Amino acid sequence: MWPNALAADGPESDLPQLSLGASMLQNNDLTRIVKSWGVDAEARWGGLSVLAEMIRTRFEPEFDEGTVVEQYASDWETGGWFVQGGAFVIPRRVELAARYEEYYLELLDDVDERRLVAASTYGLNLHFASQHRMKLMTNYVRHVELEGLPQVDDDTWTVQGSLRF
Repeated sequence: MWPNALAADGPESDLPQLSLGASMLQNNDLTRIVKSWGVDAEARWGGLSVLAEMIRTRFEPEFDEGTVVEQYASDWETGGWFVQGGAFVIPRRVELAARYEEYYLELLDDVDERRLVAASTYGLNLHFASQHRMKLMTNYVRHVELEGLPQVDDDTWTVQGSLRF
């Protein structure tokens, strides 16, 4: 019967786990240069997890003078951060998760110097195999425009399945 015993009962660590990470990207395109970096940290222990990440991206357009609309900035930045946590309410089978994130965009000089958006996510994950090999996830995401944008009713529900082999 599938999933087999190996997939359903694979070993998972009960010891505390900590991971730190960093990323960097530079993309030199014909019309822009993109420079991006990020840092993240995650801790897991006893069915609890906490993850946080911060990212920044700088765009440096290389438009010719006829292309540039005067309201666009010569270069702009985006960035943001998030923190999320999860807890198994039924060990290795049912997980509750939550996430809060904020992102900013500095794009237009004359209209709004800064735009800031946030989202809160609440999720339920049903694990059918260990180590995230097979699971069903549902999330409710509440979007909020905090600065520089009108409020939009764009909250979402998602349902997704995941199979890793």
